[in-house]
Amino acid sequence: MRRKSGVPLWGSILAGLALLALPGCFTDACGCSPPQSDGFVYGAVAEPGGAAAAGATIRVFADAGTGCLSRTGQVAEGTSLGDGTYSLTVIGPAMPHTACIKVVAAPPAARADLLPSDTVATVLRLSTLLDSVRVDLVLKAR
Repeated sequence: MRRKSGVPLWGSILAGLALLALPGCFTDACGCSPPQSDGFVYGAVAEPGGAAAAGATIRVFADAGTGCLSRTGQVAEGTSLGDGTYSLTVIGPAMPHTACIKVVAAPPAARADLLPSDTVATVLRLSTLLDSVRVDLVLKAR
């Protein structure tokens, strides 16, 4: 049986199967980057009295090694919204599949009466797509 293109139907089917057998661009075989798993760190920043801390700078650091004591670097940074909430994306390939992270908030520069929050350590698992962890932070009074 021939189609209007002049290529036998079985030829089209074989060509399609051959394309499926080629390595996809999800592997290193073609020189492409592997797909990324994103993790999200979200939460709220508050002032010592409980009010929302708008404009605070939130930084996320990845740690590795035994006991997660070896800081590998900052992997995300953002600013809290008017209601004190924030949401940051942490890109998987920058970190191991299961990463210890440390999150800290600094007050806006205009707020000399406030100090940075304590650093909160937690685990973010990037072996599954779109993992997230909530980290709420409280700034300190000067």
